[in-house]
Amino acid sequence: MLKLSAPRKRLFGFILLGWALLLISDRIGELRQYQGAFVAMYTLAIASIILLTGYSGQLSLGHSALMAVGAYAGALSVNNFKLHPVIALIMAALVAGIFGLLLGYAAARLSGPYLAGTTLALAVSLPTIANQFPVLGGEQGLAFDIGTAPTRLGEDFSQYQWFFWISCLSALIMIWFLVNLLNSRYGREFRALRDNPTAAQLAGINIGRQKALAFSLS
Repeated sequence: MLKLSAPRKRLFGFILLGWALLLISDRIGELRQYQGAFVAMYTLAIASIILLTGYSGQLSLGHSALMAVGAYAGALSVNNFKLHPVIALIMAALVAGIFGLLLGYAAARLSGPYLAGTTLALAVSLPTIANQFPVLGGEQGLAFDIGTAPTRLGEDFSQYQWFFWISCLSALIMIWFLVNLLNSRYGREFRALRDNPTAAQLAGINIGRQKALAFSLS
């Protein structure tokens, strides 16, 4: 009997889940597809908070700021630089990751309520800052087209179903990555940082680097 390693089992499970979601999308209406796409996006946002707060122990109240930076980067990539929506999603993740890395290094010496207050101040101030730049759409923000579905998917393949596919696929890929990350050496170091930062530092773990990495990946 063929035995699969744990990473392969996880990969196989995520592939099955993705296949099931694709089949479900053919059997639900456009409203449910639209709602399902937002569920996938919120699931990804919750997973990132679980990584940052639940596993690395960093109390952040400004995660919406990182989401906003990624959203602005994606919208500008499509509207101003005419990139394909899939490439824009990758750009959004990279820009948000870099912003999170900078925030993590800036907050490396903070913890508990001090870190929470700093991140909350960022979340509160970012909309005000964004309103000062017309390129960011002011108070209305930015909207962008996710593109049309490939013609090979058929004429009956709606825009809402395409939105559902992109959202679910992005969420599955990133959650699969996070699950594997948390089962690696980095995941163990995150848990050590959460449980006892002093002991983790004595064990040779670079506390500042791990905090910055947690912010960047989340």
